[in-house]
Amino acid sequence: DENQEIELIEYIKENKLNRNIKEKKSTDGYGISIDLSLEIEIEDTKTKVKIIGRKNIWGKNDGKETNLKNVEFYNEVHSLIVFLKNKFDFDFEL
Repeated sequence: DENQEIELIEYIKENKLNRNIKEKKSTDGYGISIDLSLEIEIEDTKTKVKIIGRKNIWGKNDGKETNLKNVEFYNEVHSLIVFLKNKFDFDFEL
């Protein structure tokens, strides 16, 4: 409904999810790898996100848990998608 759309747009703007990000890191090795592609169009503004890398590195020899600078952005988007899928039954691929 229209109110849900307005709330979603406000959430996206408030949490700065409508920005351009391009980050590509290695997905080699053990752990959880991600590949996020996102396009958002609000009014006449279109933003694109492409994040590829390892969110969680298992057996981290160098002490790093992730090789991504934008892992928090990914977490925000993932949480939003899970919320929309569960609460409003939006059809997203996870």
